[in-house]
Amino acid sequence: MLHNRIITSLLCILLLSSIALAFQPFDLTSRRQLISGTGLDQPYQLEAGLIIENSEKISIDDSLLVKEQDYRIDYVRGILRLKGVLAVSDTAIVYYQVFPFDLPVSYYNPILTIRDDEVAEIDTIKPPQQPSEAQVFDTGTLRKSGTLVRGITIGSDQDLSVESGLNLQVEGRLGRNIDILALLNDQNTPIQPEGNTATIEEIDKVLIQVKTPKFDATFGDYELVYSGNRFGGYYRKLQGARLDARLGDVDATISGAVSRGQYHSNFFFGEEGNQGPYRLSDKQGRTGILVLAGTEKVWLDGVRLQRGENNDYTIEYGLGEIIFTPRRLITSDSRITVDFQFSNEVYSRDIYTGFTEARFLNNRLGIRTTAVAESDARNNPLAYVLTDSAKSALQAAGDDPTAAEILQVLQVEVGEGEYLADTTSWGGATYAIYTYVGFDSIGDYNVVFSYVGYNQGDYARVAGSEGFYYEWVGPNQGEYAPVQRLPLPQHHRLADVEIWGEPTKTSSIRFEGAASDLDLNTWSEEGDGDNVGVAWSTEGHWQSSEEKSSGDFSRLMLDANVRDVDAKFRQIDRTQQIEYDRYWDLDSGASEEESVAEAKLTLRPISFWTSSGSYGFIDKASDGFQSERWSGESRFTGRNLPQVTANADWIRSSSEPLGRTGFWTRGKSSTSYRIWRLTPSLSYEREHKRNSYADSTAGFQFSDYIAGMIYEAGYIKLESSQGFRSEDRYKQEELSDFSASQTSHYKAGLSSWHDLSGDLLYTHRAKKFDEADSAEVKTDLMEINFGWTPFGRAVDLAANYRINNTQVSSLVQTPLYVGAGQGTHVKVGDIYFEDPDGEYILVAQSTGDFTPVVELEGSMSLDLDPYRLAKGVKEKLPIPWKHLSSQTLINFSEKTKERDVWALYRLDFSKFQGDSTLLGNLLVREDLYLFRHSRDLSFRLRGEINQSISNLYLSGGQETKRQLISFRVRRSFSEEWSLQGDIGRESDMRNYRLSGVSSRDINSWVTSLEPVFRPSRVWEFGVRAGLLLDNDGVEDIQATRYGLEPRIVRSFMQKGRGELRGSWYHVTTNAESLPYEMAEGDPPGDNFRWDLRLDYRISRYLTATVSYSGSKDADRDAIHIGRAEVRAFF
Repeated sequence: MLHNRIITSLLCILLLSSIALAFQPFDLTSRRQLISGTGLDQPYQLEAGLIIENSEKISIDDSLLVKEQDYRIDYVRGILRLKGVLAVSDTAIVYYQVFPFDLPVSYYNPILTIRDDEVAEIDTIKPPQQPSEAQVFDTGTLRKSGTLVRGITIGSDQDLSVESGLNLQVEGRLGRNIDILALLNDQNTPIQPEGNTATIEEIDKVLIQVKTPKFDATFGDYELVYSGNRFGGYYRKLQGARLDARLGDVDATISGAVSRGQYHSNFFFGEEGNQGPYRLSDKQGRTGILVLAGTEKVWLDGVRLQRGENNDYTIEYGLGEIIFTPRRLITSDSRITVDFQFSNEVYSRDIYTGFTEARFLNNRLGIRTTAVAESDARNNPLAYVLTDSAKSALQAAGDDPTAAEILQVLQVEVGEGEYLADTTSWGGATYAIYTYVGFDSIGDYNVVFSYVGYNQGDYARVAGSEGFYYEWVGPNQGEYAPVQRLPLPQHHRLADVEIWGEPTKTSSIRFEGAASDLDLNTWSEEGDGDNVGVAWSTEGHWQSSEEKSSGDFSRLMLDANVRDVDAKFRQIDRTQQIEYDRYWDLDSGASEEESVAEAKLTLRPISFWTSSGSYGFIDKASDGFQSERWSGESRFTGRNLPQVTANADWIRSSSEPLGRTGFWTRGKSSTSYRIWRLTPSLSYEREHKRNSYADSTAGFQFSDYIAGMIYEAGYIKLESSQGFRSEDRYKQEELSDFSASQTSHYKAGLSSWHDLSGDLLYTHRAKKFDEADSAEVKTDLMEINFGWTPFGRAVDLAANYRINNTQVSSLVQTPLYVGAGQGTHVKVGDIYFEDPDGEYILVAQSTGDFTPVVELEGSMSLDLDPYRLAKGVKEKLPIPWKHLSSQTLINFSEKTKERDVWALYRLDFSKFQGDSTLLGNLLVREDLYLFRHSRDLSFRLRGEINQSISNLYLSGGQETKRQLISFRVRRSFSEEWSLQGDIGRESDMRNYRLSGVSSRDINSWVTSLEPVFRPSRVWEFGVRAGLLLDNDGVEDIQATRYGLEPRIVRSFMQKGRGELRGSWYHVTTNAESLPYEMAEGDPPGDNFRWDLRLDYRISRYLTATVSYSGSKDADRDAIHIGRAEVRAFF
């Protein structure tokens, strides 16, 4: 098709040009963001905070918005609030600038106050003075800001609701040597952290902090971090109170709070050709969990990663899913560790802690104590009702989490249930079962099902078109049972004591002892004999000389540690190093119990050469496991010298229960050296693991080679690396070929050269398997960013393109009825359409059935505006060209199973939105302007193509193709009179893949004329006359929609604004009923809308807003909504 060729040509030219010109990161201060309308009255979170004040420019449909009149913006937190509702069909374009560095959103700089009695009097002698009243009763200096909001809402078919919000920030000095910081906010914001930025700002954080020279008191939301050597480390996000004291050489902390989550850790291997999402699971293995924002720590192959779209990974906190960016290649060899805190939404958890640290003898002797008690509020469960039967089940369960369950089957009247009681045969036996029959049917039972484990239940969870239900699949063939499993309330306590000292200036010793008490069920005393466990550790360090300055170094160092953990000890936070199982070659599911001894000797004969060797032994008696570990490392590094590192590990292990004897050797070496502007590098890694059993041998061996080159010259930096990995696995006592992979990595960047900016990242990996029935797996990752702003930004070009290999899940869309005017969708037939006055909201849920896809995202915007040229250059242009300008916008995204991936990569749009597409969007918009910046006369010609396809929902797919061409003229006859006219031709084709639902092919003519009269600066009168002609070619339906939209605006100079808007549209048609897609969703007949709004500033710090809106469609009763709000500013 013609438009596909145009799009492909434009993007190919853009990408080829950008590659030829090289790349650099984007301008650190300028940002551009597109905000798609949702049809809801809600705030919008910008991609960055710390915005430079008044740097923003916001436009909707070419109309520049006015601050305070059309929108409000929180520059610190990056929150945009529009005065009106942004329709689903509208897009707001936001330009703004941010500070090119990270700053905390709020921090406090204490005010230093020097009084007369604190200054040494030397030159003069003054008679003693009595303190003044101001000195005795010193209120200090407080700086406060914020808002207080009170409002009410009342409407048709809804009760009166009261809205209250407080957002207050106070900081400064209160009295002598008392500093205070208060952040108070009682608003429930709909904005949830998305986990796609490096930093996450909690805009609803509540905090009061009081600081004195010796004490700090904190109330509200805070993060509690206790440093600990091995057993006493602790980190939680809490809501409560804490007190910190600094008394000379003693620091102390006590706290009491309610926890917002529980600590847990996941370890898993990556998958070849899959960057995510990877689903995190709780302690029972359930996925779809709620992860507390900002609590996650992610390691890849033992290396800590950084969150953010421009960094290593993004996370969806509401679903507990992680996606890795193209900057981090994930393979089947990738080892991924994630520590996080999650909310189980079953019990609230009370936490009490205490911490002290004391130092003596000029810090040469110290002691640290930590006490933590975490307890679930067993009497107030959040997820179930604590009935007598539930309490009895919990008391009888002991410590077995699978034993506490109650039958949840309720018989109701016929037609009020979702299930029927039935019987079936299986293996010659008869079973009583429950059969799903759906809503509004003959069902007479409501049944609650719970996850009980793989092949532990008789039912399977099945995704339907409008939700999930449960189906009997056979005894022990499913994962669910018709019971409610009750989570056990737990109580976990930890006490830790740590003592350290320095006998000499070159030696130190450290002892740590800890005891834990974990009650897995506080309702039952059964099984409490194993609640208490202990652990201890001793460490020592010695070096040959004292390091007094930066150039000093010790030639010999010795470190040793011994620790013992019994089988009953339970960690409350991470106590072991990352990849501890790999470090010792532990069996999966190993217990906490262990006895460990380690020693390490480090030699540094010369400043640029360091070598070390270590030996360790671990014994897990209760697991019948032992392991010995030898390791060595050598580093050669120095200025103008090659950088050389090498390390090796030898691990010998044995496991009596498995009858296994293992030997694991690992080695890795690398070298690099800068020559002129080039830095070549070479690395080699090899592992060989052999597990010998009584009747077989298992294990693997791999070799990994990587060669790389870096070129740096002024503005440009180029990087390239080639890697090759071969892997063998044991088969019949011998190693045989298993797989071979090759990975290519390219990166380029250019720093601010001739108004150019951008970067390029591309990774290609191919893995072949020796098995004949195994296909080759290829992975391609790419990220391109490009910007060019020459001639004083008269040309403003920005583009980005990203390729990722991910997976997507099919979705179930569950409708929830919330009442007329309270929802976001209306139901017409079997389809739900977006409608701000609807009565349904739609909740999308993942089925967990994932499909691998190639994901492409890209955009290009080009703004050509001679108005921004330098005055001398602009005057030389011919008159027509001087006043011509244009805006081009291309956005696309595609998630597809298409096999011809290179056709996708080179943007062959004939491969987009085809049978293999699961989700796709394409938008192409071209605007041509004449006299764009003139207030007297301006013209705009717009062409737009908007295509989308969705095949994710089980209820059926939908494909939409919309094309538009329109012409707009604006004319200002005088200061009082102006006119805007629009005319356009639009085609809207919708193909529904739903049984019984007719597709649409609607062609429309739309025209409008809007005169505006402004007799003075405070009055504005306008009326818009509109005409719409629709024709559906599928069912030969015609519709005509015509009407008026009058408005009156009254401005109160520096006080506020009042506005009255209304609309009347009459719809006629040749059909008995009109499809919702036609006539803007209005039914045949007369349709009315009205909106009255008054914003008034009562005083400098007090504003009031009153609004009344309503609608009356021809086939609906009238809907009325009234709101009133008072807002106070501090």
